[in-house]
Amino acid sequence: VWVGTYGEGIFHLPADSTRWRQIRSDTLPGSISWDFVHAFAFGPNGEIWYGTVGNGWGMSADGGRTWTDGGAPPIGTVIASGPGTQGRSATGRYVTRGDPWLDVDARGRIWLLEGFNYRKFKPKPLRAAGDRVVILEDTTGDGVSDKTTVFYQGTDIDAAMGIAVFGNKVYVSAYTKIFVFTDTNGDDKPDRKEVLFTASGPADHAHSTHAFVFGPDGRLYFNGGNETRSIMDSAGNVLVDRAGYRVEAKREPYQEGMAFRLEPDATKFE
Repeated sequence: VWVGTYGEGIFHLPADSTRWRQIRSDTLPGSISWDFVHAFAFGPNGEIWYGTVGNGWGMSADGGRTWTDGGAPPIGTVIASGPGTQGRSATGRYVTRGDPWLDVDARGRIWLLEGFNYRKFKPKPLRAAGDRVVILEDTTGDGVSDKTTVFYQGTDIDAAMGIAVFGNKVYVSAYTKIFVFTDTNGDDKPDRKEVLFTASGPADHAHSTHAFVFGPDGRLYFNGGNETRSIMDSAGNVLVDRAGYRVEAKREPYQEGMAFRLEPDATKFE
């Protein structure tokens, strides 16, 4: 389990341990950003990447024992993680802004969820047609992204804050909705879009649903910030977890920031 914090570095709970390890700039000088660690991604060769709000990125190629702090790169820098790249960083030709989220698929391609249309730009969004899910690919093995494919675009994912790719399914956490896009024919376009869960709370608050991660136990994990007041099914019914509790922030037992896990078929929610 990897947890990013606001100013306290990274916490890691190994699979065979009950003790958390804290990794911070003052415990590994120059290696970990002091800033808000906002996202993780895991490469096909065991790389661990983290992204921050305003202070760049970092990467470990040895399971978290040592880290490289990439600092704040210029706009247009993308990170390549695929066959032949050995976890190198490379300046590509893709430009984004805001808080982009990413995942790496089994082929080493980077799936990037844009953040152009963050709420401060409303009612005049930077991209009127909506933010996009794009696939960045290094087709030549030189560590540079040279192919960009738009998987999906729409205002319903504007500045969404979580993406995970599992086979032909793509999960996107978009504030009060968690979508599942399915590509049934392998053309890198969604053939089906479904609402897996809904959440009560502000429609575009940054403290809403975040992330989606496939855990080593074969289950799915995602987060709800302090503005996530409940998790509901697609019909608006509050979920009841496997212990019998309603999943709503009323301190019985859920409150404020919440971390959830469930089976890939959405059962055994807790």
